[in-house]
Amino acid sequence: MNRIANFILIGTLVILLTSFLYPFYRIWGHVDPLFFYKYYILSIYDIILLSAIILVFLFLPLKTSYKLNLIFAGISILIGIFLLEICLFYNLDTTLRNLVKQDMKNKTSRMPPQKAEKPVVFDKRNRLDVIRELRNEGIHTTLNILPKHLMYNVLRSEGQKILPLAGVSGSVRVLCNESGTWGIYENDEHGFNNPQGLFSAIRPEIVLIGDSFAYGACVAQKDSIAGQLRRAGYTLINLGNSGNGPLFELAGIKEYGEHLKPQKVFWLYFERNDLMNLLYEQRSSFLFQYMDSSFSQHLINRQPEIDRVLGDHLESNYKQVLRKEINKQKSDNDPKQKLNSDPIPKLSPQSIRDIVLLRESRHKLGIPAINYERSVFPLFVQILKNSRDLISTWGGELIFVYLPSGDSYFEYAKKNIYHREKVIAALRDLDIPIVDVYPSFQQHADVLSLFGGRNRYNHYSVKGYTLVSEMMKNFLKFHAASVGD
Repeated sequence: MNRIANFILIGTLVILLTSFLYPFYRIWGHVDPLFFYKYYILSIYDIILLSAIILVFLFLPLKTSYKLNLIFAGISILIGIFLLEICLFYNLDTTLRNLVKQDMKNKTSRMPPQKAEKPVVFDKRNRLDVIRELRNEGIHTTLNILPKHLMYNVLRSEGQKILPLAGVSGSVRVLCNESGTWGIYENDEHGFNNPQGLFSAIRPEIVLIGDSFAYGACVAQKDSIAGQLRRAGYTLINLGNSGNGPLFELAGIKEYGEHLKPQKVFWLYFERNDLMNLLYEQRSSFLFQYMDSSFSQHLINRQPEIDRVLGDHLESNYKQVLRKEINKQKSDNDPKQKLNSDPIPKLSPQSIRDIVLLRESRHKLGIPAINYERSVFPLFVQILKNSRDLISTWGGELIFVYLPSGDSYFEYAKKNIYHREKVIAALRDLDIPIVDVYPSFQQHADVLSLFGGRNRYNHYSVKGYTLVSEMMKNFLKFHAASVGD
């Protein structure tokens, strides 16, 4: 029994030491490691780990009965902690409170019957089915490979590296299905989500940069932010692409914005993952070259070359990539899994990871996660400054649009896990105008209706994109009026 107890305690010690050292390994070579070291060493997480390590060391030489008592006590504590975490993760505490409140309300007032919502009819095909059918119809449909998928293994053309920022021109992309209908998009002459011919038209008033929310993911092009601004009479080119972070957005301004010279560049920033994207982007030595103001690939003049190199890459990896797409479809984009009429998360690999990492408990207690995004914040601010300065060289203006995540409107997000206040403060220091969408979502009577399939982890619904575009239109009108005055 003593050997078993020692085995369990030594195994626990190894796990604790690994957990303690792993974050240091992850930040090796980081942009601002000193900031992270200070943040990590002073964290409650670190104090708990060190206390547990010391406790296990102290119990190793003791009697077997003491060791067993420690093991049973530890197991009991862990079971209690994870049961609490499961309750918090599935929002059971709030659900029970709401049920009690609703029961009391029903006893004191007669509730009017709610109008039944029209059931959503989902397109049950997966992405592979849609791609195959489009190809069988003779439509040039390419796989959904994004710029971020190429930033570590940059393509080569005639012995030189080339990193495309968009897709194959004139081809069709099948992106996502979150509200019942597949998002199918035809690329423009430079591979972006725009009507054909805009790059050769007059100087646009507006250019959009950003990730999938700027792209207009999961809704028809006419219902995206870009589409709604065009309907309002603005000339606009959308340079957004799924998975883009700040370095890719700076690259887009350099490669295309500098040629287009718009009056306004709207940077659509999605709070949940843009800083995390930067964490990975800054590790790409090729992409990081955009921090040098003199660097450019001159992509706007190389579209035939991009179509050839990127098209060959897509076709040569067709079967392999489609296999990955099918697996991703099953785990991430299955419409039956995406449709969710309430804010209770569904069990998935990501949710299991969140439970193991005690995400909800940490947020409730105000204990921050080891947040790698904070360590790249100085780089993020520098990218904003470089973007602002580059745009000002042609007399344009950078405008920042803060897009909230759906999970920002549930209780744990009150801890400001996405550093919103810090981002806003940095923008004010840089004198960059802000369109802050966060308060409008917060005040909305039915915030889930602003997300596809009423799922807070999805992209915005048509209603959500409309709210954002209305705020941007109001900003433009007010800005024009103030300039006129």
